[in-house]
Amino acid sequence: MEYSADGELVRCHACGRWFKSLNNHLKTHNLDQATYKAAYGLKRTASLLPPVTAERYREQAIARGQGKKWGRALPSPSGRPVGLTARLQARVEASKARKGKNMRAGGKVTDA
Repeated sequence: MEYSADGELVRCHACGRWFKSLNNHLKTHNLDQATYKAAYGLKRTASLLPPVTAERYREQAIARGQGKKWGRALPSPSGRPVGLTARLQARVEASKARKGKNMRAGGKVTDA
């Protein structure tokens, strides 16, 4: 994608004109987003918005509280420690519980 120096415009590969968004402009070329991206070798995830506009949309969505509701929609995983410290501590405790049970040579120490 080619953007203007200030990051507010994006250039159409088909006609070379500059636009604030290519989403609606592609209809003039009888293209949809997927066909346009495939025709010009763009990634499927490439945005057709210039960076300044995409950031503005992102900030507006955050201000509206979008994105937060999905975090509440999913239940928290049960029985699994949350956070790096808790997960590592669980692994350390499991390792301590196994200590002396296994040997490197493949044999096991019996609890006799």
